[in-house]
Amino acid sequence: MTEERRIATRMGDGTIVRLTRSEIQADIEAGTAAAAKERGNTWIIGVDADWYFTQPETADITLTSVLKNMDITTKDSIKTAVKPIISEIWPP
Repeated sequence: MTEERRIATRMGDGTIVRLTRSEIQADIEAGTAAAAKERGNTWIIGVDADWYFTQPETADITLTSVLKNMDITTKDSIKTAVKPIISEIWPP
């Protein structure tokens, strides 16, 4: 397994740090949730997972979550691409 690539990014105080994409995403999610809680009367939308289960500390401010369902779209894309080939060599 290869290690996730680190990306140079600048912090608010000007310090340059190297973070992985996952670390950057986690920081953004945490900051967004903290800002929404501080402001009050604000909802957030979780992405890439059902935040009710994966981010339970934000359940009180999470309106909904958006899932990409890449497994479904990938399967559908493969079926669409392969169907003409299969029908040529194995007619119904």
